[in-house]
Amino acid sequence: MPPFGTLSLSDLLARSTQSILDYGEDNLLRDVQATLAVHNADVTMQLTDIGITPTTDRIRPYGLATGARGRMHRVDEFGAVDVQKVKPSLQTDNLGFPLYRLQYAMGFTRDYFETRSPRDAALQIQGAIEADLDMIEYELKNAFFNPTNDLSYYDVLVDDLQIPIRRLHNADGTMILPNRTKTFNGASHTHYLARAGASVADADVTAAVDTVIEHGVAGPVEIWINMQDEPTISALASFYEFDPVELVIPNLVAGVQIPRSGQQQMVTVNPDNPENRPIGRWRAKYVIRTKPWVPAGYLLVMDVGRAPLAWRTRSIGFPTQGTGAGLNGGIAPGTRSATGDSPRSALRLVADHDHFPLRAQWMEREYGIGVQNRSAASVLYLGNTSYVMPTIALPAV
Repeated sequence: MPPFGTLSLSDLLARSTQSILDYGEDNLLRDVQATLAVHNADVTMQLTDIGITPTTDRIRPYGLATGARGRMHRVDEFGAVDVQKVKPSLQTDNLGFPLYRLQYAMGFTRDYFETRSPRDAALQIQGAIEADLDMIEYELKNAFFNPTNDLSYYDVLVDDLQIPIRRLHNADGTMILPNRTKTFNGASHTHYLARAGASVADADVTAAVDTVIEHGVAGPVEIWINMQDEPTISALASFYEFDPVELVIPNLVAGVQIPRSGQQQMVTVNPDNPENRPIGRWRAKYVIRTKPWVPAGYLLVMDVGRAPLAWRTRSIGFPTQGTGAGLNGGIAPGTRSATGDSPRSALRLVADHDHFPLRAQWMEREYGIGVQNRSAASVLYLGNTSYVMPTIALPAV
């Protein structure tokens, strides 16, 4: 009879008195796939909250048709103006997205299954999941905070085509989409900003916000900071703190409301996650949130609705038979993953033989993160009067 209640790594971590072989490869596979399915769904949800959209594109034209304008004419009731032939000129620059295959070596063998416990396997899976999150955060930081274009990227997983990877607008001379009232100089306009004076001022944060909204807004526009910078930002005059007092709903007994004298209140002094929560508004308009992955000393403004980043994967490789969910991170055969793309974009087990999915050499995920809307975000460096890229590194192992 199969055991019950062993559908997560936490359950496996408690099983250290029997071998994996005694516990059962099928049981272990079920537990691992349940964990991977939850992990991949969590990643998808977090990427959506950040404003990242999935794509299978690898290169796009970034620009518009200019000069596509005619003229309205005043006429009387019998008027009929000549047909106007508008001949626009096309101005575009190529905008590409990278694609990487990230692997974590496992090396499960039959000898391992005979001599190690489910707890040992759970620790290895847990390590792979943490490594996956570390790499996603690393790529996310590079996409947002690295101001240098990569014009020498080759699409080695496809056909070695050279693709230009561009960042937010960074005065690189490429064209910038105008709005109806304003044009921008691609040689000087940048979304990588720094404070103007000896310390951070209201005008610095406002300038970072204006740099985004002057290109048009889909909304919501939000400001994200590291928790360490909360005292600095909250001390500025244009910061409006959220009221730390919440109302307590009067008690209900048998569906009947019991009146109370006055409004009951309770001070919220212990938020669930102080590193990831809304703390106030800027100029009473734009929500400010703490985000643990935003580097200390940097402020990120983003129009979430315009989705500044894209998560690139490949739509090939759909499995049509075999173990299906045994190899594809909890994704059923012939279906798409939680990120909206092929199972290759999910963290999954990779084995030489599909009939033995746990005899895996690797866990892997295939993706790349790149800027798709260069004007939908801006970065303010709080530490000096010129922008300096933060140190972006993976945690020590």
